[in-house]
Amino acid sequence: MLRNQIDRFDLPIFVAQRSEMSGEFEFLALNLACERQTGVAMQDIVLKPLERIFPRAQAKRIQSRYALCVEQAPPLRYRETLDLPCGRLAWETTLHHVLTNNGEHRVVGSATRFSKVYRDALDIAAFQDVRYYSSFSGWKLDQIIQVLDAYDQGAIPNAQLSATMQALSGLCRSVASSMQHLRSTADDRLRTSAERTFDQIGDTDTAQSPSEVEKAMSAIMDMFDPSQVNVKA
Repeated sequence: MLRNQIDRFDLPIFVAQRSEMSGEFEFLALNLACERQTGVAMQDIVLKPLERIFPRAQAKRIQSRYALCVEQAPPLRYRETLDLPCGRLAWETTLHHVLTNNGEHRVVGSATRFSKVYRDALDIAAFQDVRYYSSFSGWKLDQIIQVLDAYDQGAIPNAQLSATMQALSGLCRSVASSMQHLRSTADDRLRTSAERTFDQIGDTDTAQSPSEVEKAMSAIMDMFDPSQVNVKA
């Protein structure tokens, strides 16, 4: 059983295979370490389309990388962020291609988890914009309240009502403009977050060293000799 083979390792390991029916990759097995760190149970994802496991954009990126691993043959290593049951996590992933005696294309992968995802400069700029426009709107709203209080108390002469209403209208337009800026800032950051890819993660100090990963993957690949590659998941 694939699960028994890969459970020997503390490093998160997974095995995927290209489906003959759909041409898409599906998971065959995860080891216990992978289940613990991702919060995903093996039985919940085996032989299911990736789009039923990950958000659509992430599933497409995963499919393309697995396909690239098969096409290139040499090990493929990259960084990525994935939305999982335990939250958004950053990983450094290594993929190896295995061609079984039955002609099945398998991808054997390992993953090391990063401790955190850094905020980029655009996040900081967005927070500064939100703080500025919210403060500006608060100041304008205070002015509007003062005008309305003065009107309610009869402190505005009738001769000044027209000019006062014009000023009040201008204040309201300023607040509306600030709110539009806030909405635009939020929309831009949501769009950027959805498009954020693996090259925007950090803190490699907590990831396992390349030599550790290579040793583990070498031992795993040694298990896929001609007498074992046809073992079903």
